[in-house]
Amino acid sequence: MSDSPCTQPIHHDIKTFASVVANALVRAEVADRLPPRFTRSGPQLWDAFRNELTEADLLDLTVRDLAVAMPQFFALNQLWPEASGDELRTISPTEADQYITEAIAQADQPREAYLQAQARALSVRLPSMESLNILPHPEAHHRILELTGTGGWLAYTMASHPDATVYYWENFTVACGTWQELLLAGLIALELGAPTRRELPVIFDPTLARVLNGDVAFDWIIGIREENQSRAGALRSFLKPEGQVVLL
Repeated sequence: MSDSPCTQPIHHDIKTFASVVANALVRAEVADRLPPRFTRSGPQLWDAFRNELTEADLLDLTVRDLAVAMPQFFALNQLWPEASGDELRTISPTEADQYITEAIAQADQPREAYLQAQARALSVRLPSMESLNILPHPEAHHRILELTGTGGWLAYTMASHPDATVYYWENFTVACGTWQELLLAGLIALELGAPTRRELPVIFDPTLARVLNGDVAFDWIIGIREENQSRAGALRSFLKPEGQVVLL
């Protein structure tokens, strides 16, 4: 990405990043979507080869592997432009062990509860379950823009509907306004088994300048009313003739 979601010092945020990504990594291991590093045979292999390395090094190495597969969400310099890439090594072994232990303890959470917990940890405020009832049921060929504020949660909700014919990484463009929203969108993509080594249509775009200067006309534009009411009228010009804006 040419833009980046945070220009502030990251030392206050790296622990949050480490905790939520540890949750995602362990959960993916338990579901056999990633090789074991923290579960099953992983700890024994680590103990055999670690030498002077600590649990913080293990977490750092595993996140680096994930960043190769999905860099737009998990490479530190995509979230923080000033990141050197070594920030996870500032976490103490005790802290890393705590994050891993907690992740293992809650690895079998139901998907929705897991993602809601990740959103809370990232301070992304999700809309109420009741308000989600007004979301549309798009057709398979529709293009949908999710506005800033929800980090892919609305796209996830629509794509997870029992009768859904749309896919999180195919039909939706997700605009994010903070690094937390961008990371949440990536955590959702990882949870849903999105393709790796491919840039997904999730972008850091707080003002919507990038997405609305593109050449995509949308069938639906969705978002939370509190954050997007003031620009709802302007957004209509980026809809197809029959398209609609839906604000929760």
